[in-house]
Amino acid sequence: MSTLVATLGQTWQVIPEIAAALAPQRCALYARRPHPFALDDSGAVPQAIWVIASGDSDSQRERIRQWNQALSQPFQLRFFVAEDTHSVSSSAEVLRLRELIHRVVLLASERGPLWCSLAGGRKTMSADVQRAASLFGCRCLLHVVAPDPMPAELRSDDAAFWAVPLSAEVADCVEVLSLGGDTRNEVLDTLP
Repeated sequence: MSTLVATLGQTWQVIPEIAAALAPQRCALYARRPHPFALDDSGAVPQAIWVIASGDSDSQRERIRQWNQALSQPFQLRFFVAEDTHSVSSSAEVLRLRELIHRVVLLASERGPLWCSLAGGRKTMSADVQRAASLFGCRCLLHVVAPDPMPAELRSDDAAFWAVPLSAEVADCVEVLSLGGDTRNEVLDTLP
């Protein structure tokens, strides 16, 4: 199964922003965008979104569920929540999330094509996703860039808002960047 793996912080909206760029037939967020994103054009798109989160993310996870349910073709959505991680302000919490990120990326990489989002979550989570992708391989690392100041529309907390097309002007100011992919580290597949 083809999967997008993403981490979740306070800004849940990065999940629809990246998913819509990868799978426009599932989420028409950028339908009015004047020019397409420069992403992988192989025709493969994620069927599932796996979101890695800390324990304090209940409201953000609910928004993502609501957004996904508003799509005409919802993704298979799965959440992985690290136990005993609420403020992610201690080394122990960071290590729990790191372990979970590595396990989730490994599992997803063994199931089929994989895309990894570096947007969302804390900086340590993004670093851990990048490290896991370099070990286990991924089709593409992705990041979202928006202008500063961000248009008011892109601050919307309404899940249904993220399931319909943005205006051409707002859609064009968001960039979903491909930072390249990685192949699985061959050392992982050698026998002792």
